Amino acid sequence: MAESKFSAELGAMGCSVIIVKGSVNNLEDVEDAIKKAPCPIRGVFHFFMVQMDSPLLDMTWKDWKDASEPRVNGTWNLHRALHGQPLDHFWLASSVVTVAYQPGQSNYKAGCAFIESFCQYRHSLGLPAFVLSIRSIEDIGYLAENPSALRSIKLQGLHLVRENGFLESVEASLFISTSGGRSSTSDSFENLSSGELSPWKNNGHIIMGLRSHLHLDDPKNPTNWRRDRRMGAYHNLSTGDQADTRGESSQLKVFLQSVSEGNAIETLAKEESIGFLSMEIGTKFNDFLLRPDAPVDPDLKLSEMGLDSLTAIELRRWLGQVFGLQVSVLEMIEAASLKEVGRIVATRLGEKINLRDM
Repeated sequence: MAESKFSAELGAMGCSVIIVKGSVNNLEDVEDAIKKAPCPIRGVFHFFMVQMDSPLLDMTWKDWKDASEPRVNGTWNLHRALHGQPLDHFWLASSVVTVAYQPGQSNYKAGCAFIESFCQYRHSLGLPAFVLSIRSIEDIGYLAENPSALRSIKLQGLHLVRENGFLESVEASLFISTSGGRSSTSDSFENLSSGELSPWKNNGHIIMGLRSHLHLDDPKNPTNWRRDRRMGAYHNLSTGDQADTRGESSQLKVFLQSVSEGNAIETLAKEESIGFLSMEIGTKFNDFLLRPDAPVDPDLKLSEMGLDSLTAIELRRWLGQVFGLQVSVLEMIEAASLKEVGRIVATRLGEKINLRDM
């Protein structure tokens, strides 16, 4: 029933649907599916969902094999069977469990770690590949159908995304894939034989939704990755829906609280709100220039107020920490006035709060 609905939806979009039953773990099934394609294959999406959760010491070989086989053997089978096809996309689904530890999922994590490494392997061969480490999705799929699992995720303080966020991540991954996202791992593979390792990065990998509703420095934050040294930069940013207003003016704290509890879009669209934010930003800017008592003129450009590269970086960091927003240095420089910077902050803050409440 679900297959027929999905096929009908794809058909309504102008797609021709051919359903081939088989297992990705079986190379013959994969080759059979490829033979039934009416035209050359330009892309493959490798999705799978087999979970056999258990503490490692209690895990049977069957549990380990059932959870990891689609990721290991299945990926190899697709790689081998599609050799010679003019692929634009070789898209692999992984999970954030490779970064954020989940008890009882060592088999699942091992398979996902293989998937992420296989992406780099294909890049070393000059072949396309992209891997998306998927965050828990609350409104569709496994969690939506299993309330107990959803409750467990929430109790761990882990961030949940909605279907729209997942689709946006897929779209971004496809864009990066077609724009030539590759790992800088070819030298690393070549150097393995000599015992020399070089730094690497994987431009074909996105980790989705790795965030927390509490600040990473909050002692009540239960996330198990908050002390991971790779997260060091994020201790300077607001990582949740609430702004980190420690040390800020009481007026700004009250304003942000009222905006969060009311109609954010409507409130932040008002000229008085934009004016207030402009004055707060200007006051903080003067603090960075060590002139706290200087008057603030919202009609001046930041460059006319003394903006340089160092203060621009400080102001950008402060906007990220207090409002949870990313405003580029170029946007600050090109803004027609301080009030225009306030308008940018007001607009993005409203969109952020509105998206959170959807």
